[in-house]
Amino acid sequence: MGLKTGLRNEFPRGRWRSASWWLAGLWEIDLGIVAVVATAALLPWAVRGLRSRDEPEALSVFDRCFKGCLAGLVAHLAGLLGLAVLDLRGELMAVLALPLILAAAWSSANAATAGLALFLVARSRWARQAEWSVIGFVAARAPRYGRPPETIEEYEAEQLRER
Repeated sequence: MGLKTGLRNEFPRGRWRSASWWLAGLWEIDLGIVAVVATAALLPWAVRGLRSRDEPEALSVFDRCFKGCLAGLVAHLAGLLGLAVLDLRGELMAVLALPLILAAAWSSANAATAGLALFLVARSRWARQAEWSVIGFVAARAPRYGRPPETIEEYEAEQLRER
């Protein structure tokens, strides 16, 4: 895919007047932010992914927020590590016990959800490489924001998406 095709996919003509373009962009940004800050909010998706762990289409939602889940896992594990270091040094006060317990529980839930999502996607990508390559082809080359297909690759991606 060339530079011109990539730019045309990301910035189609009339994008400034297209509400679907703005909403799709905001949805992707919001999904990434939620994946970093409050990964536990994605717990229903993680449970759905666990139930359908052999279906790459169901797990492809985590592929869109993979970087956010990874950043969330690292951030929340760092928070848990910081709380553990403070506890080992004896610097935690008894007065702040409840907020610290809540923070540890929140970080644990977020880290567990992010770890589960990353594990499911990695396992599925390893086991079903051909299906993930089709999903990647469609994601990279299919026309977005309601634009009709213009190139042969876009027509092929559109046909694969409809299957």
